[in-house]
Amino acid sequence: MTAHSAAELLRALNVPGNVPTTDSVDALFELGFIRAYPQLREGHEAKVWERDVDGGSVSTPYGLRRQFARQRAILSAPRAHGR
Repeated sequence: MTAHSAAELLRALNVPGNVPTTDSVDALFELGFIRAYPQLREGHEAKVWERDVDGGSVSTPYGLRRQFARQRAILSAPRAHGR
């Protein structure tokens, strides 16, 4: 399944471990994604986009620690070249 909007992409990202595919550059930018490998313009790695998300705090023996996760999405055959 290919996500066509930011809302569809966000729903797909809520599935743990999912790396969704989208055809919307605008949806990626709207959700705060950036190119994982900005120096590449072709090949598989050029299609990988990512963002960091705040996972909240977790209690450890050393006190509270912030958790962050990296989410990835794959851009295939973009429809919009807004940026």
